[in-house]
Amino acid sequence: MEVRDYFTYNPLISGHFPPVWSNDQMIIFIALGLSMNTTSYLLIVFMVAFPATSLAIFAQGYEVSGRIVDTDSGDPISLVTVYINGTSNGTITDPEGFFQLDRVKLPCELIISHVSYELKLVPLEDPSKVGNLSFELNQKIVALEEAMVIGESLRNDYLDLFKAWFLGADYQEDEADILNDSVLKFDVLDNNQFTVVANEPIMVSLPRTGYNLKVDLVKFELLYEEELQGYHCSILGYYYFNPVSLKSRRQQRTTERNRIEHYYNSSMHFCKSLYHNSLLENGFEFEGACTPAEMLTSNYSFIFDMKASYEPDRYGNPQLILTDFKCKRFKIRFYYNARNRPVDLTYLDSRATHVAESGLQILNDTIHIYPSGRIPENSLLFSNSIAEKGIKSMLPEDYIPSMQ
Repeated sequence: MEVRDYFTYNPLISGHFPPVWSNDQMIIFIALGLSMNTTSYLLIVFMVAFPATSLAIFAQGYEVSGRIVDTDSGDPISLVTVYINGTSNGTITDPEGFFQLDRVKLPCELIISHVSYELKLVPLEDPSKVGNLSFELNQKIVALEEAMVIGESLRNDYLDLFKAWFLGADYQEDEADILNDSVLKFDVLDNNQFTVVANEPIMVSLPRTGYNLKVDLVKFELLYEEELQGYHCSILGYYYFNPVSLKSRRQQRTTERNRIEHYYNSSMHFCKSLYHNSLLENGFEFEGACTPAEMLTSNYSFIFDMKASYEPDRYGNPQLILTDFKCKRFKIRFYYNARNRPVDLTYLDSRATHVAESGLQILNDTIHIYPSGRIPENSLLFSNSIAEKGIKSMLPEDYIPSMQ
C-alpha cells in the first residue's frame, strides 16, 4: 500500500502586516492554535514595529526592469518569459531584449525562462538594485535524456503516479491536467520510486481555479524513506500564473468559489494565518507532536514551543522569524463547516461539522516568513490533508479570499 506521507514545496501565501503596531517594541503573549478547552500556552511573540514609510513602499511595490542578451553573441533575446515566482506578475522581452515589471513586492525571486536557454533565478532583495538590470543567458547544449528507456505502457503508469503527487490526489475531479507531458523525463528506480525533470516549462491547465500555470520544474523526487515510514515527495520548481479570461459574472462567481475552497486548509492558508497570528480565527489547532525524549531544551526560564519576532531583514523588508523550537514536529487540525469554510475557534459556541488533520515538520532551526508568505529556505514539510492538495490548489501569493 502506498503511503502519502510527506510532500514539500515552496509555500505561497498572501500576507499583510499584523494589525497591531506601535512606535515601541512590544511583547505580546499569545495562545496560538488553542481551542477554548486548552489550558497551556504555545507561543510567545515579540513584535517590532516598522517605519510607516517602509510600509507604504512595500504596499506600492517596485519597478523591476532590465535587458537580456545571449552570452556568446551579446545579441538581445526576444520572447523570454520574465516573471516573479509564485505570482501572475510577468511579461516577455521585446525585440531588443528589454522587460519591465511593475508593483513588485520584495523580497522575491525573478525567474528568466526560455525554451532554448538555461533557466536563470535571480533573488531580488535590495530595493536599490532592481532597475536597469542586465542578464546573460547560456544556450542549452545537451538535451535531457531519460536515464532508463521505458515502454509506453510503463511510462503511462508512472505518469499517472506523477500527476497524483504533483497535481494532487483528486486532480481528475478538478479537471486539472498537464498539457505537454511529453517534456517530462523519468528516471525510474524500484519500489515505485522515481525522479522527473523537464526539458522545457510544464503547462498545467487549472480550469476550476481559472489559471493556466507555467511550471519551470527543476526536479521532482518520489522516494521511500524508512525514517518517515512512507514516501517523501520533493518538488523544486518555479510557478507563473496566467489568469483565464472569465467573460460572464456567473463564471467569475463560480471560479472565485472554487478558489476559496482550494485556498482553505492549504499551506498558503496555514502560513498566512501563522504570519497574522490568526490560526484560531481560521479554524486551525496547532500543537506539538514530539515525545518527551524528542523535546529540545530551552535557553529561557519560561516554557514555550517556539519564539517568534517581526523584524526587518538586512534590506528593511519585513518578515516573521520563528526560532528556539522546543519541538519540531506538529499536528494541525482544521475545523470547518458544511460550506467548507473555517470555523472561528475563538467563539465558545463555534460548531464544526468536519475536521481535517495534517502534519508539519520544521526542517531548520530558524524559519523566515515574509509578508508574501514566501519561505525562502523551503523549510516546512507538510503531510496528509494539506500535502494532498498539490499543485492544483496553488494560488498566486497575492490572492485574498473574498467574503462569498
